[in-house]
Amino acid sequence: VRRMLADSLQMIGRDGMLCFNFSKSELATPYMAAVCRWLEDYGVDVSEASYFHFYHVYGLLNGPDAGNLLADRRVLVMTSNIANRKQALLDAVKARGAHEAFFYETSRNKPAFDVIRLAAIPPRIDLVLIGAGVGAANILAQLKPLGCPAIDAGFALDCWAEPALALKRPYCVADCDWERLHGTNVPEHRASRSRPRLAAIAG
Repeated sequence: VRRMLADSLQMIGRDGMLCFNFSKSELATPYMAAVCRWLEDYGVDVSEASYFHFYHVYGLLNGPDAGNLLADRRVLVMTSNIANRKQALLDAVKARGAHEAFFYETSRNKPAFDVIRLAAIPPRIDLVLIGAGVGAANILAQLKPLGCPAIDAGFALDCWAEPALALKRPYCVADCDWERLHGTNVPEHRASRSRPRLAAIAG
């Protein structure tokens, strides 16, 4: 399993960008040294040419410019289909300006072993958004034949399906949305850190 994951990460780093969470946070810091050793042991190159910051994905998909990324495009969402999730995600994609939205159901518990049926994917997809935990690397590595960008959207998709979750992590609520919903008030549990100033750029 580790070799399979490493092979997928090597391909992603070679043909795309790796966005590991190397932030100094409670979630990442305890594991950072061990993860870096593992990457080195398995030959996964992390450099300026292959790495971009983890939170860029949150900002790109939850920031004020998310519509520029999806506008008029045929977007495929690949994730598990728990209760009400499929329709909520399709609605969220369309609300952000996509021309068409499609859904491919991945396994809920073992996406790291999923074999993607490329023939079941609609033609002419412009963008793929994946939510599959650590299994996303396996799925990303199989999508190269589609010839389009694919993003491990993870928690950003969770926020689209259940917007209240956006308050739980940084860079998931744009300033314009925060001020529309809450004014300029910052809740006590967030007062120690400033709200993120998002300026996501869709290429």
